[in-house]
Amino acid sequence: MLTNLVAKSARAIAITLALTLLYLAGLCGETEAQTQSPRTLSGVILTQQNEALPGATVIIRTASGEQRIESDAEGNFRLVVTGESLTLRVEGKNIKPLERIIGAGDATENLQVTVEYIIPPLHESVVIVSTALEPAIERRNDAIYKNTLFARDDQILFTLNAGINAGQHEGGGKSLEVRRFGYNLDHGGLNGGLKILVDDVQQNQSTQGHGQGYLGQLKSLSPELVEDVDIINGPFSAQYGDFSGLGVVHIRQRESLANPVTLRFQGGSFDTLRTFLAYSPELPSADSFIAYEGSRTDGPFLNPLRYRRDNLTANYTRRLGENEAVGFRFNAGRNNFFASGQIPLDEVAAGRLDRFGFLDPFNGGRIRTGVFGAYYRKEGAAGNTFKLDGFVSRSLFDLYSNFTNFLDDDLTFTDDNGDGFDDDDPTDIPGLIGDEIQQHDSRLQQGANVQYLHPYKLFGRQALLNVGGNFLASQINVGLSRAIERRPLSAVTQAQANVTNLGGYAQQSLDLFRGHVRVEGGLRFDYFRFDAEGFNVARVVGGFNPAFGGTRGATRFQPKANISYTPTERVPLSVYFNYGRGISSQDARGVVGGFLSEEQGSTGTPAPNSPGISSGPPVSTTDFYQLGTSHNTRRISVSTDLFLIDQSNQQVYIADDGSIEFA
Repeated sequence: MLTNLVAKSARAIAITLALTLLYLAGLCGETEAQTQSPRTLSGVILTQQNEALPGATVIIRTASGEQRIESDAEGNFRLVVTGESLTLRVEGKNIKPLERIIGAGDATENLQVTVEYIIPPLHESVVIVSTALEPAIERRNDAIYKNTLFARDDQILFTLNAGINAGQHEGGGKSLEVRRFGYNLDHGGLNGGLKILVDDVQQNQSTQGHGQGYLGQLKSLSPELVEDVDIINGPFSAQYGDFSGLGVVHIRQRESLANPVTLRFQGGSFDTLRTFLAYSPELPSADSFIAYEGSRTDGPFLNPLRYRRDNLTANYTRRLGENEAVGFRFNAGRNNFFASGQIPLDEVAAGRLDRFGFLDPFNGGRIRTGVFGAYYRKEGAAGNTFKLDGFVSRSLFDLYSNFTNFLDDDLTFTDDNGDGFDDDDPTDIPGLIGDEIQQHDSRLQQGANVQYLHPYKLFGRQALLNVGGNFLASQINVGLSRAIERRPLSAVTQAQANVTNLGGYAQQSLDLFRGHVRVEGGLRFDYFRFDAEGFNVARVVGGFNPAFGGTRGATRFQPKANISYTPTERVPLSVYFNYGRGISSQDARGVVGGFLSEEQGSTGTPAPNSPGISSGPPVSTTDFYQLGTSHNTRRISVSTDLFLIDQSNQQVYIADDGSIEFA
């Protein structure tokens, strides 16, 4: 009986053990199945400024192996992984590697991964890019330029949405009229100036035939070739000098295109036609393209615009190694146009002149430009970067205007056969000449830029040293003449000018308190040499010899200081203060004392080695103080600004009559 009881107990224990083992085996199987069951890992890579970071490498490591993926244009990543524990690693160029362990039961979707830059973003293109403090610098990518139908040149600046008001007049061939921070900058160079560069080539032209700082070569830019744009809302980067008083717009073009062949055609009213053609071959160790843009329109005017623009652009970049490249760029452009000009409003109101009418049918102009550039870049393993570029440019500019119609000259003539006025044509009887003028500018320019970026640790925190220099030399033939039907009659002023600018800078940035505070300071030094020789008949009024000539030099220091504070990464809000001194060079003809202003009379201090007078400084300064906040939620950016702008006196050369105004 006892034996039966032991046997029964043994069987019960055996059954219990068997059931327990079966349960544990099932549990393990279930766990293993759960571990091996797939799940989705997704999220977004962000910078410390809450900006989406494209192109970052996301690495997933598990016991089963390794997976890699790059974040897309909006910083997103998405892939399927196993249910086991994994290590997520994010790395990339100039990014401090970040690792995060995600357990088997942790959430894996809609993750937000914030990374830290070793140094601010560096563009792979030829351009030496500012590393100004966020949010003093704004960036725009190429998305809008790929999806916009461009019919006007000023649309490029309109797309920036950066508080820059730009307008086009006089037939579309003239430079843009720019307004910023409540100032009228004329064509980009007055009242402190807005410095615009395309691939490190300064577009603002000094001592120009129509106005100081004239954005003469911007017409040769094709929107489809724009890769991205940096906007600095003031003179806060030591990298930029002349004409940077009210900010900088740095436009970078592509080194290659996404598709081997690109064809784009646009058409519209008033005989408007635009064509863009490009070829970008796939080369084993190089990036290249060649592109043509042609634009035509007559506009709604009774005197058709006959606007014709043709641009040819090419690039070749040779990769010498993984972190080293050399390249060449070429751009040529031309545009011809007629303009209805500025017509009297009272005549339009009286019904005697159509609002699309004209008084002088020969207003307009013709422009030719060409630029050849070369560049070199090399990046070290620790993030050290060296960049060097140089260019040579040539431009021809003739603008025909009639601002006062018949105020100065009302001599008339009759052109019976419609072939234009000719002294040798007996059918041409003296008739209405008017006040047409020709503004001529022919220039050759050479420029070079060098930059070295050195990231390192300072007091255990990430720091960046940015040093470099700029050189620009301009040889200019510039003048103003009375004209009729685009034929010069008599010269009012003419000059040969040489303007040289040499600058150097250093800027240091440092992250503090785990990246919540960023401080930056810089100093820039510029030297200018102005040399001009010519004549101006307006000088006779003041009792001066019409001939003038002289040489003057000028130097300016420009300090920079920036600080920003981000309380917490959870709330993408930054408070910042920026200070910078910007400079704006003056017209060389006025700097050497070449002109007499009616407003000034015969008073003033003679310039060195000059028989004329000049009361204005050779270089004006703009002190810019800015306090504000920036809120960035990836999709929406909101900023507030309180600013104070303090400008020194400056001289303004009036290219329409050859005089100077002092402000």
